[in-house]
Amino acid sequence: MNADEAAHVLAPYEDAIAVTSVTAGAASAAISLPSGPGAYFSIAIDKGDGTDSGAYLTAKAGAAPANPNPTAVSGTGRTMWFDAASIRQLVFRAGDQFKVYVPGTGTYYVRQYRSSP
Repeated sequence: MNADEAAHVLAPYEDAIAVTSVTAGAASAAISLPSGPGAYFSIAIDKGDGTDSGAYLTAKAGAAPANPNPTAVSGTGRTMWFDAASIRQLVFRAGDQFKVYVPGTGTYYVRQYRSSP
């Protein structure tokens, strides 16, 4: 995203927020972002009660990435921790796919929203 695009970041309008539930303690299935020219997306993760969460994350352009593996030191799935604030700052392109691993137990919600014009 260049400076001109960043100056026009859109609010996450309710009809444009996609929500996927994931189970903590396991890698999620691949979550696909819509395809289309010029679209960027951001994500947020929470418990549905206002408690934000970070996650380990892997992403790939146009295909499913490997499962995020927080303890991998070689091979696919190597990842890093993104806290809740950092994960909201990530920007994905249309057509990207990503997987998350949220430590702990219970259900979390991955919210995807358009982050550029």
